[in-house]
Amino acid sequence: AAAMTLTMAPAAFAAETAEPSNNPTSSITTTNEDSNTLQYKIDHDTSGKVIVLDQNYKESITLKPGKYSIDLNGYTITNEDGKDTITISNGASLAIEGNGTVDNVSHGKAAIWNNGTCTLNGGMFTGGIYTINNDCAANLTINGGTFNVDPRAYVAEGHTVMKNGNTWTVR
Repeated sequence: AAAMTLTMAPAAFAAETAEPSNNPTSSITTTNEDSNTLQYKIDHDTSGKVIVLDQNYKESITLKPGKYSIDLNGYTITNEDGKDTITISNGASLAIEGNGTVDNVSHGKAAIWNNGTCTLNGGMFTGGIYTINNDCAANLTINGGTFNVDPRAYVAEGHTVMKNGNTWTVR
């Protein structure tokens, strides 16, 4: 009996050191690095408060249906290579406030690709041929801002565009 018990011990210990399973009910953890992205801040802003930038961001963000407000606070949002800087989904509403820049350094994409509702109350916007693309049923209101644009086009106008005050610089 003792010999039989000793032969089973290694198998029991091996079971305890097995690799963790990919259990779909396990909790998801985020790193501090994840929570420092602008996309994370937007995705977890359930209170509808203004997201005030606290640094420059180099990422492309997508706004899902809901209401959002970003205060640029003197900082810059720059796109990831080959992507639009800010994409506003159908059903999403974005207001941009304050001084700062929304840039698309790829210049083959837009600084803002609007499929929802966008209100610009300040900021500088630079990008490719379409600094702002206001798609089919989208609504865009420009109450202020500076636009550094390609001479061929600055806004691909879609459904509704109201330009109430702004400065256009053709590069």
